[in-house]
Amino acid sequence: MPPLVGDGAGGRWGTPSTTVRRVHCPIAPRGTRLENPSTIRRGLVAAIALAVAASWCGGSTGATSLPAPLTDLEFRVQGVPTDDLVLIDLIAAKSPGALVVFDTSGNLRWYKLFDEPNAVVEASQLPSGNFLAYVGPVSDVPSSAGRYVEIAPSGAVVRTLRAAPPLSTDPHDALVTDEGTPQERIHLFGYDVRTVDLAPLGRSGTASVAGHSIQRLLATGEPEFTWSAWDHIGLDEWIDPVVPGVYAGSDFDHPNSLAMDASGNYVVSFRNLDSVLLVDSHSGEVLWRLGGKRNEFTFLDDPLNGFSGQHDVRVLPGGHLLVFDNGSLHQPPTTRVVEYALDVTARTARLVWQFSRPGVFNAITGSAVRDSGGMTWVGYSLHGIVDRVAPDGSIAWEGSLTRAGRPTPFYRAVPIRSLDRYLPP
Repeated sequence: MPPLVGDGAGGRWGTPSTTVRRVHCPIAPRGTRLENPSTIRRGLVAAIALAVAASWCGGSTGATSLPAPLTDLEFRVQGVPTDDLVLIDLIAAKSPGALVVFDTSGNLRWYKLFDEPNAVVEASQLPSGNFLAYVGPVSDVPSSAGRYVEIAPSGAVVRTLRAAPPLSTDPHDALVTDEGTPQERIHLFGYDVRTVDLAPLGRSGTASVAGHSIQRLLATGEPEFTWSAWDHIGLDEWIDPVVPGVYAGSDFDHPNSLAMDASGNYVVSFRNLDSVLLVDSHSGEVLWRLGGKRNEFTFLDDPLNGFSGQHDVRVLPGGHLLVFDNGSLHQPPTTRVVEYALDVTARTARLVWQFSRPGVFNAITGSAVRDSGGMTWVGYSLHGIVDRVAPDGSIAWEGSLTRAGRPTPFYRAVPIRSLDRYLPP
């Protein structure tokens, strides 16, 4: 990769990595020593990379090492490092928003800055090795500014993806399947705003409320399939507003993750409904509802009897569901990651695994990813914490993202294996 330059596409990128030593940070809880790595990607002056590495232990970098928005960013780690990398979206807590990649010893390995005061969320790595992230406003006001951008490892913006008009592009999740083939499809959420009667919610009057659609687009951007929540979900199912008691100017459904099951149907998490739906990707039929007012399942072996305000619902091999349960309506509010085995015929959801950090409540956002080795990567986004959790529930590794010593929030934390090609985590 070339040295740090402007990419000419509304952002800056860099790869502060070369033959870099690991950071020997004394970490009180475990005292783990992080050993020197083998040679990693060459492309930037060694002095800059060493200065970047030194900063994680309280050192400083010169003005030419990193751009100002990143100079006070630290990723302190404890536990045994692995060959994994962690892709993190920095939202826009400190303008501009950015994508960053750290290794599990706390070294910054790659970043992309966006020269605009907008959110950067929902980062992922595509099968091509390129990165995908939403850039734009995060609101329920119709806007043409929001879009997904595909970014090459070089930092160049490859293409921009948007919901098909008249829908605005929603910032919660996008998938690209069969990438680079004639069968390539783009799957994302769009939204529109309507004036609705609030009577189903036990309130008088009307309000402007947003509702969402799943869209499947051809590579050209033309819509092939659209499923609208307005046609399948009642306003009375809105039981968990992000701001309790506030309905006007918000969205009634709030889909926040999109996944596909083995049959190619859509598994959709609706945060404001406390519900996960399986939607037939061809007919649009709702095949089942898990949780919420119209729940069809019995929860088994779950002391909290389900989830609330959930985020990042993923389908595991074998069909289990992994859920980041924010727990906004649990008493007391409790955040955890849960795994359910579904028996669709019997309509049961059995809790088979869970993890939580005592005393840590993550009201919104957050992430949970199960890697091929059975480890679960948990992002407590509001607290700047990333945990790598073993099947027995022990924390094998953890990272803390801070600015000037204070926790800094992110949107999701995703394990990846390479900066220039996709390898399953």
